[in-house]
Amino acid sequence: MKRILSLALALLMLVGMIPMASAETAAYTQSPYLDGKELPAVADRLPIASDVMVEEMKEIGQYGGALTLLQGGSSKWGPGKPTEEALFRFNTDGTIEPNVAKGYDVNEDATVYTIYLREGMKWSDGVPFTSEDCRFFYEDLLIPGVTTKSVWEAMYSSDANGEDKTMATLEIVDDYTFKVVFKYPKPNFLKELAINGKWFFAPKHWLQDKIPGENYLSQEEADKLAAELGYSDVKSMGNSLTYYYWIVPGRPTLRAWTIQGDFEAELCTWVRNPYYWKVDAEGKQLPYIDELHFRRYSDAEQALLWTLDGTADISSVALADVETILNDATAAVELIEWSSVDWASNSIQLNQAIKDEDLRALFQNVKFRQALSIAVNREQIVELVDNGYTEAAQSAPAAGAQGYSEEWTKAYTQYDVAAAQALLEECGLVKGDDGFYYFANGKKVVLNLQYQDETHASLAELLKNDFTILGLETTTRMYDRSIMEEMRSANNHEVVINYESFSTVSLSLRPDYFVPFRDYCIWGTAFGLWYKNPANEAAVEPPADVKAMLETYDKMMAATTVEKRDEIAGELLAMFKDGLYEIGFSSALPAVYAIDANLRNFPDVAVDCDEFRNLGIANFAQLWLAAE
Repeated sequence: MKRILSLALALLMLVGMIPMASAETAAYTQSPYLDGKELPAVADRLPIASDVMVEEMKEIGQYGGALTLLQGGSSKWGPGKPTEEALFRFNTDGTIEPNVAKGYDVNEDATVYTIYLREGMKWSDGVPFTSEDCRFFYEDLLIPGVTTKSVWEAMYSSDANGEDKTMATLEIVDDYTFKVVFKYPKPNFLKELAINGKWFFAPKHWLQDKIPGENYLSQEEADKLAAELGYSDVKSMGNSLTYYYWIVPGRPTLRAWTIQGDFEAELCTWVRNPYYWKVDAEGKQLPYIDELHFRRYSDAEQALLWTLDGTADISSVALADVETILNDATAAVELIEWSSVDWASNSIQLNQAIKDEDLRALFQNVKFRQALSIAVNREQIVELVDNGYTEAAQSAPAAGAQGYSEEWTKAYTQYDVAAAQALLEECGLVKGDDGFYYFANGKKVVLNLQYQDETHASLAELLKNDFTILGLETTTRMYDRSIMEEMRSANNHEVVINYESFSTVSLSLRPDYFVPFRDYCIWGTAFGLWYKNPANEAAVEPPADVKAMLETYDKMMAATTVEKRDEIAGELLAMFKDGLYEIGFSSALPAVYAIDANLRNFPDVAVDCDEFRNLGIANFAQLWLAAE
C-alpha cells in the first residue's frame, strides 16, 4: 500500500498530467467504437486545430473497453464528478488552468476577466458551443433561479467594508469571447468559479423551449411541460435539466460520455461523446474508454465483493476493508491513497438553528457542545470504527494547512463524564430521578442522531451509548441522502453524523461547509437564510458569535488581494477553534481507492477534496485499460 503523504507535500506534487493549452496535429483518429456511425470526419467534430485541447499524460493510451464504477444511494455526484468539465479546472498542486475555456486575460485590478472559448467546439449533438451558451446560462438560468436557489458567491464583488455587494455583468465580445465585469476587485474569481460554478454554460438550443422566462415559456406552458416530463413542478424540472443535467438522457453536454437509460437502474451505461474536444499528443480523440458503467450496489458487503472479484475497476475502499483486500490473492487490484483535507474522519454537527427553541438555545451554548465532546470515548471509536488507523482528535485543520495547531487537534478530547455533566448543569439542565437531564421547564432533553450511510451505524450506536451514559436520552436513525438533503433544506435536521462535514483545501476559497452565508452548512442552515434575507419566514436570526462570523466572512470576500483574503481567513479559523461548531472524534483518514491492476494514468498522488472534484482530478478521459 502506498505511503500516506502529508497534505502539504501532496498539494505541492504534480503527477505528470498537466495539459498543454493547444497544439496542431497533422491527423486525428477516433475510437473504433465510432467506426461505421454516420458522423463527420474527426477534424470536423473537433475545435479548429489551434484550439483543440491536447492532454499531456503519463502514458499514451489505447482505445476500448468499459470502465465500471460503483454507485450507492441516490447521489448524482457519483457519475457527476468523474465526468465533469468546467470552464477552468484545478491541477493537483492547487493551481487553476483553462479547460473548456481556451484561456483568459484579467486587468490590473481584477475587475474584468476576458474569457476565450475554443473556436469550433461543439455540444455532444454536434451543435456549436459559443459565448451565447455562457450568457444564456448566467442571465437566463442562474440569475432567475432556474438552475439553483441563489446566484453563486463567485459572481459577486464587494467594497472594502463588505457593505456594497454587487453582482457581475457578462458582456459578449464575439462567438468565442466574453467578459465578466465586477464593480470591485475579484482576485480569486477563476478559482471560485471552478469551485462554486463547476460549469458556466448550458445548451441554449436545447433548453430554450423547456424553461420559463420572459423570452421563453409562460408559466402555464412550463407547468404543462413539467407535468408531461414527469416532474413534480417547474422548479424540479429546471433543477434537473440545468443543474443535475448529466443524468438526463438526450441532454447535450460537453462531457466525454453521455448517459444512456435510467440513472436509477441497477446498471447505468454512459457512452463516448463523438464530439469530445480533447486529444492526446498523437492526435487520438479522447476518451480512450468507450463506455462507463455505474453499477448500483445494495450494501457495503456487496461493494467489497465487487471490488474483490474485479466487477469494479475503480472503487472507494473503507480502511476497515484494506486488510481483506491485501490478503485476497485473487484480487487483481492496486490500492492508491490520496491525501484528505477533512478536519476529522468522524464528527457531528448540531443544528444551532433547529426549530425547537429549547434545543436551539442549548445547541447554541458552547458549553453544551464542550460537554458532548468530552463525554465521548474516542479510543473506542478509533478501535471499533476506524480499526486503529486514526487517533483521537478534535475537528481541526490538517497538518500543513492554514490554522493547524496540535493544541487544536487535542482540544476537548479528554474523556471525562463527570466534567461533562458539570457543564450540562452550567447550561441550566436538571438531572431527573430517571438519570436523564431535563430543561428547567421540565421537558426532557432528547438528542436525535441522524446519518445517511450504513457505514456510520456503528459510530451512531457508540455515540448513543456515550450520550446515554452522560444522561441524555438519544435516538439514532439512518436516512437516504435525498431525504437528508430535504431535511436540511426544510431545517428539520438535528444532530447530524458525518454529513457535509468540515473539509476544505482553503477556507478563503471554500467556506461553504463552514460559514452560514447560504442555506448550506449543516450547523446553521436557517442562519444562511437570514443572511440572505432576514425577512424570510424560514430564516432564523443567529446569535452574536455567528453574526460576528458573518461580518468577518463579508470582510474576507471583500478583500482586494489574495494575501488579505487569506489573512482574514485566519481570523475565521480562530473563531472555529474556539466555537466547536463541529465536534470531531478521530483524525482524518486518507481516501483509498482500489483500481484495476491494468488501469493506466490513474494518479498515484492527489488530494481528495470536493474543490478538486474528488475522483474528477484523475481526468477520466485519459484513463485506459491495458491488455491483460
